[in-house]
Amino acid sequence: MLVNKTYTIEIFPDDEMTQLFQQHVGAARFCYNYLLNLSQESYKTTGKRLFKGEMLSILASLKRTDEFKWLKEICSTTVQNAAKCLDDSYKKFFSGQNELPRFKSRKRDRQSFLLVCNHRDETSKQTIRVESIDGKLKLRLNKLGYVDFTQHRKPPIGTIINTASIVFESNRWFAKLSCTTEINRNKASKATSDFKHTAIDPGVKTLMTFSDGQTIAKFDLLNTHEERMLKIWLKRASRRYKHGVKKQSNNYYKT
Repeated sequence: MLVNKTYTIEIFPDDEMTQLFQQHVGAARFCYNYLLNLSQESYKTTGKRLFKGEMLSILASLKRTDEFKWLKEICSTTVQNAAKCLDDSYKKFFSGQNELPRFKSRKRDRQSFLLVCNHRDETSKQTIRVESIDGKLKLRLNKLGYVDFTQHRKPPIGTIINTASIVFESNRWFAKLSCTTEINRNKASKATSDFKHTAIDPGVKTLMTFSDGQTIAKFDLLNTHEERMLKIWLKRASRRYKHGVKKQSNNYYKT
């Protein structure tokens, strides 16, 4: 049985990879703001916003210009995801779920970009995958290359990674991997069938009684707290008491 899982792992890019990450973050923010500006102008003139198909064609033509040919160095899925995010934001706005989309800021908004895996049916051609190189597991991210990552919670080799969201938080880089993995349904159903069910009945004399006859005694938290506070106040008063003095200090009487 196929199930969807999300793994959040910390990645450790070198200086060159960090620069590529920052370029992708900036490109994703630029494409989103560029399309939002065009969509706002289109709404002012025609009364209609830009839709996803129109945005994608605009981005494709933008890459062919001399001014924005640097977008060819950015992964195509990151550029295309900007159109998808803006289209989703407009849909949620018109359905009353969110506010009107606003321009993204480098300081205000989260620094992230999305990569989508291609060729998911063939493990050797998947653009996002976990590989063992020289006995060490590495994460391959589309055209960006290989990067080291934490090994304590990792997707197993052969897992289909659908998307990878690269996020920069607290001066650290993280990869949030949306995966499709297969689990043994027979093993899961057997574990469920072996599970023993127990009924619990809360009571007055006892805190709770189980269906197998076991009981948990009731404890009075209030009395326990009062006894503890009484000991604290008596100890505090004894420290403030002065022997051989008829009139004690005001702090003593306050206690």
